[in-house]
Amino acid sequence: MSEHRTERIDALTDGVFAIAATLLVLEVRVPELPHEHAGGAVAQALLDVAPSFVAFAFSFLTILVFWLNHHALSRVIASYPYRLVWLNLSLLFWISMIPFTTKFISEYPTEPVALFTYGLVMAFTGLSGILAYCEAAFWSDAMDPRIEVAARKALLRKWAAGPVIYLIAAFAAWANIYVAIAVYLVVPLAFFVPTLQERVMDDLRDDDAEA
Repeated sequence: MSEHRTERIDALTDGVFAIAATLLVLEVRVPELPHEHAGGAVAQALLDVAPSFVAFAFSFLTILVFWLNHHALSRVIASYPYRLVWLNLSLLFWISMIPFTTKFISEYPTEPVALFTYGLVMAFTGLSGILAYCEAAFWSDAMDPRIEVAARKALLRKWAAGPVIYLIAAFAAWANIYVAIAVYLVVPLAFFVPTLQERVMDDLRDDDAEA
């Protein structure tokens, strides 16, 4: 089984995450105002770009959550088998698509097709991350053997809900765009605190201290 050093994979991954997060803020337009304008015009201009701010906020938080999860896993992965490398690259492909779908929503916030596209990309992003996790946790010997199977399954159950919720929200956009927007705002918050990951890290630190 071909294995690759974790440092190079993590460096590439961090770079793609950083670029994707940076591209998000570049899509937030500065409102254009005439030389002579009243205070009301400024407020209206800010309202006009509000969708860009909102889309940036929940997309940035989503990318942050994916990075936190990847960071937690990288601490317990000893090596990257060849298949895991490709699954990780698949995750990075979908991460790199998030700025495009965020721009799509900010430009057309009331169009179901924009909201559907965003949810679909997020669902595939989550699915690719889960496949990479399954490869590391169950299908290869890449993960630290001290992490028990029960803990690995608990983490999988938590993460598996993400793609399903995004997929449901994507199709719900055709019926009610506000339901989809609400889901896109709430899901990153629900996954923001990686409690299960940190418990795994704490268990490993305790084992090291006892040794």
